Amino acid sequence: MITDLIHMTWVADVLSKPSVFLLFLAFVSSILFGIFCGMESWYVIKEGWKLNWYLDLLLTAALSVVSSLAIYIGRYDRLNSWDLLLHPQLVLQKLLQTLQPDRLPFILGFTFLQFMSLVFLMKDNKK
Repeated sequence: MITDLIHMTWVADVLSKPSVFLLFLAFVSSILFGIFCGMESWYVIKEGWKLNWYLDLLLTAALSVVSSLAIYIGRYDRLNSWDLLLHPQLVLQKLLQTLQPDRLPFILGFTFLQFMSLVFLMKDNKK
């Protein structure tokens, strides 16, 4: 979702055309809605598990890494969720290919972004 913004060649026209601006707002708001729904889901799961703070951070970090790998293979290898069921060997092959040094900046960047979002934007961190 967020990586789709990179490929939006029509963003330059956003301010000049009201119809394009409305599409852009709808697109960005749906991205943010998806992100916040995912964060809320993780919060609800963690609340049900009643984790220690260090186990909470460890699982949040693991979720961030796995999610970042999934974002990479979805964006660049063009795989979808159903490929995990329909073509598990292909998904495993692409996942192993993803663990290359030239791909680490993207994966680590998204891992960091997700981890920081999950840690600092959660309800129990707000006063």
